[in-house]
Amino acid sequence: MRLKPNRRLMLSFVSSAAVVALSNVGVLAQQSYVIRVGMPEPASAPTSISALEFKRLAEAESKGRLQVQVYPAAQLVTLAGMMSQVRSGSLQMSGLAIDYLTSYFPDMGIFGLLFLFESPESGYRALDGRLGSDIKRQVLAHTGVRILGFGDFGVKNVFNKVRPIHTLADFKGLRIRVIPNPIAIDSFKALGVVPSNVDASEEYTAIQQGVIDGGEVPNTNVVARKYYEVASFISETQHNFTIMPIFINDAFYTGLPADLQKIVNEAGVKMQGVCRKLSREGDRSAHDELAKMRATQRPVYEQAKGLGPQAGIWIQTLLAAK
Repeated sequence: MRLKPNRRLMLSFVSSAAVVALSNVGVLAQQSYVIRVGMPEPASAPTSISALEFKRLAEAESKGRLQVQVYPAAQLVTLAGMMSQVRSGSLQMSGLAIDYLTSYFPDMGIFGLLFLFESPESGYRALDGRLGSDIKRQVLAHTGVRILGFGDFGVKNVFNKVRPIHTLADFKGLRIRVIPNPIAIDSFKALGVVPSNVDASEEYTAIQQGVIDGGEVPNTNVVARKYYEVASFISETQHNFTIMPIFINDAFYTGLPADLQKIVNEAGVKMQGVCRKLSREGDRSAHDELAKMRATQRPVYEQAKGLGPQAGIWIQTLLAAK
């Protein structure tokens, strides 16, 4: 006997399925997502401030469906471990120096070359064009990590506790913490430096205890991390413009609803812009802050000149040698 379909039953089933499907869409639309952002620098650094701008915009535009937690100063993991955690999804986002990609994608080592960029602005032009798009595509393929934009840490200078750097010969024998990029390490070896692989989070203590003599960071970091307390000399070598890709775990990103992906993209672009602006301003203001610090020492210099008949003469000789 041939069974006739019960149209009323079928319509009821289809209607129920549609209700369930629409209900699931509604639940997905209202679901909230937590984005944990690990940042390497102190909260006062331009990079960390830009992450807070990402948080503000993402939470506001998503009406709270995106909850962004920012952890500055490598609170959760060392810099060396941060990229690994973004890849695994333990952290959803981070802003790290591009050099930390070299363990997963060796081609990124090129950014350890010294004097590669004419200026930060020339770097921006390159990264905002075809080169930047190609890097984003290749990094995603090699690491499973998506790049939302390219911020920056600033222009690096060498600082140390031993001597000022005036000539190539002054580099010889200095124990300098260098970012963990084989090309950067070889570049400093070519200068005569003894590179160290101390993690950036341990750099201050390592200088203080005499394990290393100094490091290579932008002026903003000298101020934010208070390296001036443990190192007397900063030399404006301007040897590297350090790019900070804004990373997000791709599995997390693709799991977001399309409207939240759009908000994340827009907030990433905003984070990039804020980071660049503050880094440029920070390099200038940090230079001014260092000048203010030096100015506080003038009365002490005058006091020291009165220590004895030779003191004043020797101070002038030392100042002239700078």
